[in-house]
Amino acid sequence: MRRTSTRVAAALLAGALSVAVGGCRRSGGNAASGEHADDWFPMQPGARWVYEVKTELGSLDLEVAAKGEVAVRGGDAAPLFVMEETNRGPSMGFAETSPVAYRRENGYLARFQAVDYDGDGKLRMLGQAAPTWFLPDEPKAGAKWHQENELFATPENPGGKMRWDGEVRAVAALEVPAGKFDEALQIHTEYREAEAGEKPTMEFDDYYVRGVGLIRSVTHDPSGDPAKSIEIRLKEYDFPQ
Repeated sequence: MRRTSTRVAAALLAGALSVAVGGCRRSGGNAASGEHADDWFPMQPGARWVYEVKTELGSLDLEVAAKGEVAVRGGDAAPLFVMEETNRGPSMGFAETSPVAYRRENGYLARFQAVDYDGDGKLRMLGQAAPTWFLPDEPKAGAKWHQENELFATPENPGGKMRWDGEVRAVAALEVPAGKFDEALQIHTEYREAEAGEKPTMEFDDYYVRGVGLIRSVTHDPSGDPAKSIEIRLKEYDFPQ
């Protein structure tokens, strides 16, 4: 997901993944199979997830559909893998349907949060030169990383400078509406705006399961403002078999 991704949209609305996985009991759908069965974030065309999103402003359901590779407008850029996030509830600042693009680079799965389609159905980049790393290709408990990039930069506007610090953690078990998972991978990420100093602007805890993907995400405001807290939990998932 995350994802504009849900994570960025939610942050704006508020005012602005090796550990091994054991067995799990799944009741919310069919997990990925074949080459994607062991992926923490399976990018399998035709896959579908439904999440419940809870904020201080209310709740909504968010459906995520994996579309596959889409060409990028201009230049010789390689196609990006696209997932479309569709809001199934009240707006609350979320676009009805938004594409989120992904690719692998520098040992990480990375996300382009500022993308849209042009008239020919190709992706156009909305001022984000570099994607945000969010999941190591081979996550090991205790691994950390740091990244700096910009979002919504244009020739007229330098955009917002962002700093990201991530760490791989693990949890023994986690239950969400889609079922109980005996082991999941936790990614803790801190986001800082360049002008905000060392104190995190927002903190994120994301939980992934092999063959399923993101099952829970919690957005937390270090200042303690409950209006900026968001929880996303997986309700349903289905992968083509």
